[in-house]
Amino acid sequence: MISYEKLFIYSVIPFVLIGAFLVNAMTNKEEDSVSTATKEGITFTCEQDEYNGQMVPATVVNKPKSQTQTTIISWKPENYYFGEKWSPEERCKEVAKRFQRIHNRDGLKYVVAEVDTWVPDRDVNVVCAVKNENAVCNEDDLLFTLEGKDNPNEVLRDLINRRQFPSKEPVLVRGEKKPETFAEGKRVYYDMSEILIDEESEEPAF
Repeated sequence: MISYEKLFIYSVIPFVLIGAFLVNAMTNKEEDSVSTATKEGITFTCEQDEYNGQMVPATVVNKPKSQTQTTIISWKPENYYFGEKWSPEERCKEVAKRFQRIHNRDGLKYVVAEVDTWVPDRDVNVVCAVKNENAVCNEDDLLFTLEGKDNPNEVLRDLINRRQFPSKEPVLVRGEKKPETFAEGKRVYYDMSEILIDEESEEPAF
């Protein structure tokens, strides 16, 4: 004979499983979102931007206080810097999420092309977001990877909105020879610090 306790357990199990499924679905939905509010309310999303008369996916930063939106990267359809695994829109959304995570942990100041430090036995060219010049690009800093045949500095220069982000090269140590190529160690840092300042616009005086 089945006891009342066992009947109760059997009747509760389906509800527990359904509850677990709903919690998991909600968690996945939150992880997939690219517009989760962060510190200071700044968000990174994938939107549309005009390029040569057509609309293309663009990774943008949204600032709620000033109610402004700035394009960081336009994913132009003729770019051949990437494989065919991801469409421009998919890459746009994923990079927006990565910008968001790095910004949330206060690690976002510069965007730079670098060589990975985590893939064993080979060098992979990557674009990272780092907090300081000359900082090591770790896997947690990764925005996206590049094809080995391309010049990483030129690729980043082509992709990023250079009108908004001033570029700079690290100061050389006295007597150090200035590198001329990426292979020689030339790195160009795009400063995002100014664009991440979010202040309410002043109301005009009457």
